[in-house]
Amino acid sequence: MKEQYQDSIGKKKDALNSCQGPSGFCRSLSLAEILFIPRGGTELVDVTIGIATFNEAQNISNILGALVTQKGNDEIKIVSIIVSDDSSDGTERLVKKWASRDSRIRVLHHSTRQGYNAALNEIFEQRGRVSVIIDADVLPADDKVILRLVSPMIRDHNIGICAGAPCALETKKLMGRVAYFTYTVWNEVRRRMKGGSNFLTVNGRIFAVSSVVSRRMKIPIGVVGGDAYTYFSCIKLNRKVQFVPDATVYYQETQTLHDFLIRRLRYEQNIAQLIRMFGNLAKSEVAVPRGLLFRSTLKEGLRDPLSLFIATTLTMLSKLHYRAAKTAPHRHFAIATSTKRLDSELIARTRQITVRC
Repeated sequence: MKEQYQDSIGKKKDALNSCQGPSGFCRSLSLAEILFIPRGGTELVDVTIGIATFNEAQNISNILGALVTQKGNDEIKIVSIIVSDDSSDGTERLVKKWASRDSRIRVLHHSTRQGYNAALNEIFEQRGRVSVIIDADVLPADDKVILRLVSPMIRDHNIGICAGAPCALETKKLMGRVAYFTYTVWNEVRRRMKGGSNFLTVNGRIFAVSSVVSRRMKIPIGVVGGDAYTYFSCIKLNRKVQFVPDATVYYQETQTLHDFLIRRLRYEQNIAQLIRMFGNLAKSEVAVPRGLLFRSTLKEGLRDPLSLFIATTLTMLSKLHYRAAKTAPHRHFAIATSTKRLDSELIARTRQITVRC
């Protein structure tokens, strides 16, 4: 039995050391790191949930309350809930209250703003074979979201990332309608491109990363999209990305013109930066099939022509502004504050009609 175990470890070590990724991503793994690899069977996989927070006092109790009730099973155990916090609004104090009730919760507080990427790097350094990243201003659809999200990694240890399914809440405010229209168009595209396993589905609202990926990369502080950078790092390491459509979280789309334009500018900066960093790989991955995008836009445009007109106009203007100004990304991007107010009644109504998610 001992010889079989040592032979299994040796084969894994040889396979990992032969990785053909670029400099900075691939390196030899220690025996301790190899033991962190999900490899199927009945072994217990430790999961760390990480939340990057910046002034989330109004949301942190909601998300922590939902996370402490998440279920595990005989293969998956949630061992820690880490809050990497840059807040000055009392978020740290609220997390400490939760930590006094549940020993799995810890807060890593910083007196100055470190940024989202620094938070991800800090979370990835924590204990756990799998790190689940989730936003503070979302709510899981039920108590088995984390379990469903992580389970594919147990069945297939070649999976480096599992992407969940954020579901936007529909609102009646004009700019909320426009943002929701944009969500429905791109949600269709996300789900159909490569069967959902694409860079669009890997976003900070909810995704899981195997330690095989997270411990072999470090996100540069100046990167616009730390989630997208993680996706491309995973691909570079020859690991698979799996979309998990039933790992649903609810969130609020932007509700103001200001916040809508913030998101648009950040998207343009993100795409341009990814192409500079990852070259042809990024160019091929971010190329959305025009026919798919047209059909999705047409379908939603027939349902809401006013939102189609406003969204198309604002998207064109934001592209022209970015190309004219060539605005350099800042390590601390502006926060879209209108996404922070979740309506409990709206969430309850959305849970009854999940077809559009």
